[in-house]
Formats: sequence, C-alpha cells, structure tokens
Amino acid sequence: MVANPLFGFLVSESGLGYSWAGNSQQYRLTPWSNDPTIDPPAEVVYLRDEETGDVWTPTPRPLGLNAPTLVRHGQGYTHFEQSSHGLKQELRVFVPTGDPVKMIALRVWN
Repeated sequence: MVANPLFGFLVSESGLGYSWAGNSQQYRLTPWSNDPTIDPPAEVVYLRDEETGDVWTPTPRPLGLNAPTLVRHGQGYTHFEQSSHGLKQELRVFVPTGDPVKMIALRVWN
C-alpha cells in the first residue's frame, strides 16, 4: 500500500491495484478484488506498437507475463522494470506526500 492522509493505492508484484481517496474502504475510486490467488489488476498501463499493432503492459499482469520483470517496492513507491518488444520499460508509481494524486511515470528506451 502506498498512501498519504488524502489518497492511496494498492500495488503488488503483478501490477497496479485499486486507488482510493480519503478512506480505503468507503471511497474506492477503482474496483478492488479480494482474491489474492489471481491478483487481478484494477488499473493498467498499456503500450502499443503502432506499426505491428502489438499491445502489452510494462507490468506482469495483464499482458506482460512472458517478459521477466524486476519489481521493487520502496518507501512510498513501486518500480517495475522490463525489457520486451525491443524496448526497455520502467514504470514507477507513487503518491506525493501532500497531494491527493497518484503519479505514474513511464520511461521507454529503444
């Protein structure tokens, strides 16, 4: 869980979980699944190759299971690092300490 007093989100090694504002039980902004065995993502970042039409995710779920992914959870952030489709991808998610917003930073190298 990554949160400040105003906003937060759940994240796992599979991908992005759900987000909430104020209270995680009463004010969910995205769906939540209480099934840890399948761990479905509630939020997804998709990447698409415009030439081939291929679509994938920089996180293991839902469309990145075939690419090895390094996942690091730190104090106040989670970082996903993956190489697939000829690209290196880094996705970092965090919540600023004083703002009610989820930040998603995606870096892509070819």
